[in-house]
Amino acid sequence: MSKESAATAALIKGSKLVEDAFGYWPSFHDAEIIGLSINFSKSCNTYGSDVILLIHHWGQDNPTFTGNEPDCIIEIRCRGPLYANIEIQDSGAGGWISEIRVTEDSNGRLLFDITPLSGLDVRINCASVEVIGITPITEQRSS
Repeated sequence: MSKESAATAALIKGSKLVEDAFGYWPSFHDAEIIGLSINFSKSCNTYGSDVILLIHHWGQDNPTFTGNEPDCIIEIRCRGPLYANIEIQDSGAGGWISEIRVTEDSNGRLLFDITPLSGLDVRINCASVEVIGITPITEQRSS
């Protein structure tokens, strides 16, 4: 795992779920965003929101990729976004990812950044980032 990947994984709650499934924390290169939602809620007269991303990943960024890696949907939640910049570049080309990075700013907030290959360019300044689920896909992947 690269230093950048290790630093990103350290900032994401629940990153161990992904590490346990794949054996490493991926860069998510060539993974695909298959869902994005913004959820608003109110609790004790306080409003809040979360951004939820669904990412299809099958270990294709593993240097020892054999094609037999787990095929999973990873659900990531960005809690308490201060701002989100979500740009659709070419929705007809799919939501392919070059890399996912998470860094911490000087105020202790997290900067969640998806560098796109195509589709969605996503940047979110949020209170926390967490993996809230990983679901194996049992169907055969088409190439």
